[in-house]
Amino acid sequence: MAHSLHRVPVPLRACVDRAWHMVRGRARQRGAAALAVRQEYDQWTRAEHAVISGA
Repeated sequence: MAHSLHRVPVPLRACVDRAWHMVRGRARQRGAAALAVRQEYDQWTRAEHAVISGA
């Protein structure tokens, strides 16, 4: 696989690299958003439990 990649023209490799980084960046943003939502949900459930237990 690595050997065939060396035969690919440089502009095409640069294009693939850029696309790869874009995809990786989007995945990281999505992960950060999912984490934020989860933290918000955790805070909300903690608040709910506090209300239910009469704290």
